[in-house]
Amino acid sequence: MPKATSGGTSNRWAAQDAPEAEDSGVTASGGVSLPAPEAEQPEDDSPTAAVRAWAADQGLEVAARGKLPQLVLDAYANRDKAG
Repeated sequence: MPKATSGGTSNRWAAQDAPEAEDSGVTASGGVSLPAPEAEQPEDDSPTAAVRAWAADQGLEVAARGKLPQLVLDAYANRDKAG
């Protein structure tokens, strides 16, 4: 039988004494553990993907994710105007 956690009068069971809870998707507190939703990845033909590819071709460092710097966005918007 699983041991009660410290405190003596508690009705809670120690999580380490109930390994079946981990495997079944049930948490130690009795709740159900759900998988985290997968983040949607932008399509390769998204506008930001095109800006990132252009920036890489220009030797500019941009992160693979997150907001693009305004300087990079402005340079991309004016790429045809540059001489």
